[in-house]
Amino acid sequence: MGEETSKVVMIGAGHGAGMAAANLRQYGFAGPITLIGEEPIPPYQRPPLSKAWLKGEADEDALTLKPESFYAEHGIDLRLGVRAEAIDRGARRARLSRGEDLAYDILILATGARPRRLDIEGANLEGVRVLRSAADAEALKAELGPGRRLAVIGGGYIGLELGSVYAAVGSKVSVVEMTPGLLPGADRDLVAPLQKRLSGMFEAIMLNTTVTGIEDTGSGIKVKFKTTEGKEEEQNYDRVLVSVGRKPNSQIPGLEKTRVKVNEKGFIKVNSQLMTDDPFIYAIGDVVGEPML
Repeated sequence: MGEETSKVVMIGAGHGAGMAAANLRQYGFAGPITLIGEEPIPPYQRPPLSKAWLKGEADEDALTLKPESFYAEHGIDLRLGVRAEAIDRGARRARLSRGEDLAYDILILATGARPRRLDIEGANLEGVRVLRSAADAEALKAELGPGRRLAVIGGGYIGLELGSVYAAVGSKVSVVEMTPGLLPGADRDLVAPLQKRLSGMFEAIMLNTTVTGIEDTGSGIKVKFKTTEGKEEEQNYDRVLVSVGRKPNSQIPGLEKTRVKVNEKGFIKVNSQLMTDDPFIYAIGDVVGEPML
């Protein structure tokens, strides 16, 4: 990949791709680099979306890794608002949504992951939100307000962060977690003080509880619950936020015709150098499972 004529194409223009492109230039790679991103803004940090962005303490400029001018100044072709629709391994080309075929010598998959959706009726209603992109965060920020009732499905880090932001502005927050405690997998002794503190902030923390259905009432969202003991109930909310994990974005048409392999959860398999089983294709970031050392 050190040859000056090698063409590097990155599918995905998130944090990983942005850093990879900058590092290639920093360490002397002089060949063409193209970043393909579906979102309309340059590569940015996602963690602040659930904190500083929602609080109005950060804007797009604060989140972006580099100003957009950086990419042009360093000969990086940044293409935003476009996605890769297919990979042709034989021709080493990626087909873009605008109808263009882009040739590559090295292809880097940096497509990230997307939030998991609930597999129940009503999961895709307008009032049911997830957080992944800046656009998602902006929509959530517009819905902040005192007196609003929010159900957070999932008691992990992101769900609790978002619930805390809403509660801080006076929203009535209920957290629903299917396991016996918040932050599943974390040490219970460490979680207990946090859970006690959050109990004073949130309207309710519902443990050992699953969501069985969601309905649009016309004036809000009705959520149906069931506990592990079999007790059923329902509550009305203004919005529902789902935070129950992620799924890798590895469903790229044509990928199955390459030598790239995915594991049982859909994450792309790579070695310790982030190379897939296809010597011309690498993968980085959230789309990758644990490297094979």
